[in-house]
Amino acid sequence: MSKKKRFVSYLLSIVLVIFLLATIVLTTLNCTLLSTVNIKKKLVNSNYYEETKNIIVESCKDYVMQSGFDESIMNDVVNTYDVQFDVDGLVDYIYEGKDFEVHSNIIRANLDKNINEYIVNNNYQVNEETQKSINDFENSIQEIYERNIEYSADTVKQIAGVTHKIKKIVPIAMIICGIISVILILLIKEISSPSVGITALSTGAVLVFLKLYSGTSFAINNILLMNKAFSNTLISVANDIIQKLFVIGIALCVVGVIWIIYVEAKRKIVRMLLLDEHSQVIR
Repeated sequence: MSKKKRFVSYLLSIVLVIFLLATIVLTTLNCTLLSTVNIKKKLVNSNYYEETKNIIVESCKDYVMQSGFDESIMNDVVNTYDVQFDVDGLVDYIYEGKDFEVHSNIIRANLDKNINEYIVNNNYQVNEETQKSINDFENSIQEIYERNIEYSADTVKQIAGVTHKIKKIVPIAMIICGIISVILILLIKEISSPSVGITALSTGAVLVFLKLYSGTSFAINNILLMNKAFSNTLISVANDIIQKLFVIGIALCVVGVIWIIYVEAKRKIVRMLLLDEHSQVIR
């Protein structure tokens, strides 16, 4: 192979590694972080709904004590089903742009029912001032529920806007990078067939290294953001992405090694046939 062809082969191989990595990463993100179904699955696996319910109940305890009511006033006010319904609605809003509203009125209705029963059972007299205190208490519980479901309405709106744009761009970029990768593979194969295997091996090595590096430097499992429930889900999604990239990396390494061995074996067979043919001509 001439120096010019070798240089072109190296250059194209480097470009191919970049586009292969881009294609793989974009595809993985599209199937994990940008997938509504996958995110909801991770919420279930990380016990997000139950954890969030527990956080809401714990956050309400101080308000219950200050109100003078018994802790039993919160029985069945917040349940996992209602939390899941609202959180899934939030996910659909962020990813699919569907209408969303926290159904905190249900929580308030449950609380109001418990309070009325508590007042009747304990023969309490409710005047205008007492009713105002009850309303303030119910407002506080309702706000706690809403805050733990969507955290910040403005922030969620911004995230949804960015997510919608990314979900439109990523599939297009993924297809473009994939097409360019195929074209580069065909070009490199024509110039230097072994370079295809070397490129696959190099790309796989980068993805495997990412897994090893993340395990020692990123400390993904120690992420703590907002609260335990959210952090556990974030950790689950991040680990899922890295694990998928790692598996793809291993597969590429295997393909690369097999391709290199195949090409070299083919070359040896061709040389042997040429030598044999040459010797027969001489005879």
